[in-house]
Amino acid sequence: VVTDVDGTLFSFAGRDLSDGNRRALTECVESGVHVSLATGRIPGPWFDALKEQVPGIGACVFGNGALVVDGSGSPIWESQLPDEIVAAVREYTLGGCAGGDSAARLCVLAATRWEPGAPHAIRYVELSPDGSPSAITSLIERAGEPDAVLLPSLDGLEARGVLKFVIWTLPGEDGWASMDATVCELRARLEGLGATILHHGDRWCEVLPPGVDKGSGVLKLLSSLGVAPEDALAVGDAENDLSMLRIVGIGAAPANAQPAALAAADVVVPSNSDDGVAAAIRKYVLPEEGANMLDFYTLDMCPFAQRCWIVLEELGASYSRRAVNLRGSEEERARYEREVNPRGKVPALRDAETGVTLFESLLINEYLAERQEGGPLLPADPAARARIRLWNEHCDSQLAVAHFTLLMNKDAPSEEAKRAALDAALDVYEARLVGPYLLGDAFTLADANALPFFERLDFSLRHYKQIDALAR
Repeated sequence: VVTDVDGTLFSFAGRDLSDGNRRALTECVESGVHVSLATGRIPGPWFDALKEQVPGIGACVFGNGALVVDGSGSPIWESQLPDEIVAAVREYTLGGCAGGDSAARLCVLAATRWEPGAPHAIRYVELSPDGSPSAITSLIERAGEPDAVLLPSLDGLEARGVLKFVIWTLPGEDGWASMDATVCELRARLEGLGATILHHGDRWCEVLPPGVDKGSGVLKLLSSLGVAPEDALAVGDAENDLSMLRIVGIGAAPANAQPAALAAADVVVPSNSDDGVAAAIRKYVLPEEGANMLDFYTLDMCPFAQRCWIVLEELGASYSRRAVNLRGSEEERARYEREVNPRGKVPALRDAETGVTLFESLLINEYLAERQEGGPLLPADPAARARIRLWNEHCDSQLAVAHFTLLMNKDAPSEEAKRAALDAALDVYEARLVGPYLLGDAFTLADANALPFFERLDFSLRHYKQIDALAR
């Protein structure tokens, strides 16, 4: 098992594992499965704390592939930037400005072997012309990486050995450089030198040695362990994880991953905040008998969610119920839209086995029935399936609409017309009902899909309109 850290094991700059991820990783170690990290971070107090939470973490990749160490922390492989790349980056960022432009500030970090032989030999050297710490200095501290060494100049840095550069800006703040422009200029200046440039968005980028990325580092790690790439599971959320996800047997991306990582992954697992690493491990490495592979996102009072709940129960499916608070905080709603249902509604269903996420009730129910080979809920006969879909269409486009329109009507002159529209929708059931169910003797998706709406129709019209709509 090879896992990224920030955005995968925990949030960006986090330090503590969730109980679910900790247990899953610990069970891997106890079962003889290698557990490794592949991260852009450098070793430091954060890694010491992680090893206390999961004793037995083995060989790991740091610096996005520039450093691979064994379980004791001794280097297996290390790559440093050639002097000409170091000199070019130093010249471009001289004085903490992009290309000498004082109105385009940059924060420049170089991961170097600052104290050979020390417990945390690799430190970030931060360019600080005036000797004061920056916002990035505090970010390093919060993440638990070794304290940065502030220097007024990066002259002579080649002698220390540079594993990578990390270059930051503060988008939207006056006097700071554009990261897009910075990356464009770096690529021009480093053309022909073979440097790997990772563009991480509008805040930061990295410059790595030629041929170095997480994929190359993971290959060296796996080779040292005697593990074939096809026998490895890797989990990652960002563009710097793409090379790693593509070389292993199963590349998994948490639901919160960047679009490129989601596209590159073989499977999508729950988000980092929902123990996605643990879910991947339990599915593909340590499968549990009867483990729940279905996450059902629901709201108890929603009839569209209720119809899916009926089908889950009818099929005897093993699933985890996840209540969604559609009236929660803006952050909570945005997270649900980002990680589960972009429409921000219920129900939704995520199948960890296939990586598919669905968020329309009729599609969910057909998927569930076909997933378990249909049976009476979704007969194999095309004509029967067509009849089910016709009933579903009538329920959603005619009955549900007419019911809601009448229920919410406060215009007395139009009440009779709205009541007539509901009667017309109900007359279709009366005229075509075979009995005892919509298609005859078997309870099908047509019945499961309609039942919550009939229950709601009967109660709500009796209570709010004093109408017995089902009296025929």
